[in-house]
Amino acid sequence: MSVNKKIEVPSYAYPKDQASIYVESIHAPDRYESRRPHRHNYFEIMLFKTGSGSHVINQKKYVVSECSAHIISPQHIHLLNQGSDTEGVVIIFEKFISPDKDFSLEYPFFHFLNANHVLDIEPGLFNEIWALQKLLEKEIIRTKNKINAITNAYLTIILSKLMSVFKNETSINDPVVKSFLYLLEQHYTTEHKAVFYAQLLHISPTQLTKKTTETIGLSPKEIIQIRLFDAACKLLLFSEMSVKEIAFTLGFFDAAHFTKFFENKQGMSPKKFKEAQKV
Repeated sequence: MSVNKKIEVPSYAYPKDQASIYVESIHAPDRYESRRPHRHNYFEIMLFKTGSGSHVINQKKYVVSECSAHIISPQHIHLLNQGSDTEGVVIIFEKFISPDKDFSLEYPFFHFLNANHVLDIEPGLFNEIWALQKLLEKEIIRTKNKINAITNAYLTIILSKLMSVFKNETSINDPVVKSFLYLLEQHYTTEHKAVFYAQLLHISPTQLTKKTTETIGLSPKEIIQIRLFDAACKLLLFSEMSVKEIAFTLGFFDAAHFTKFFENKQGMSPKKFKEAQKV
């Protein structure tokens, strides 16, 4: 099963009646139409203790299995079809880290280039994470949905334990590609051409393309565009900036060029996308 990015996919905002971090059963009543491909403007970590079924995330189909974590970042398109025998929870949060800080630098399973959204976890470690989410939920209930240092600490520990699994599964070892991604983080708001990064790396654009294609499966141009689109979505979701201001912030010539870029990626205008989050 695949999801066509050109099709307008429903997008849902963070529940206003919930704390900025909360935990619920995987079988909790739907707050929205979740039985079709959709996206939302917050993070989800689905923990499956047991289970069956499938989960499509960004056009890739995964099996729902025991002792696994499914990672959903803002604007990931996904559709979960879990079996009735599934036991699991969803940890949901929005602004645990300031939107001005790149969350994915600390927890790269949220990184815009991460293509593997499921972590298979050794049972002993999974039980530790499962116990932590119970403590997190208990603390949220105790404080009557007020987030404090304890709830933040529980979430941080859960994320750190997931990172220990992610590090074992995924890494980019090519030093040139690592340097390119580092430079991209420094300059993507002003430099949109692959030749700029190739010059800084003292290689030709062709050599850079060969490196990124072999390592990641994407050209430098595609990576730059993905980074810009990811940043654009976050600014539209988490800031009060106008489309014109976002276009300027991301280095586009004007709002018209930015709108065309965004429509090609999303299938709708930035303005319509932003308005859809308020529904």
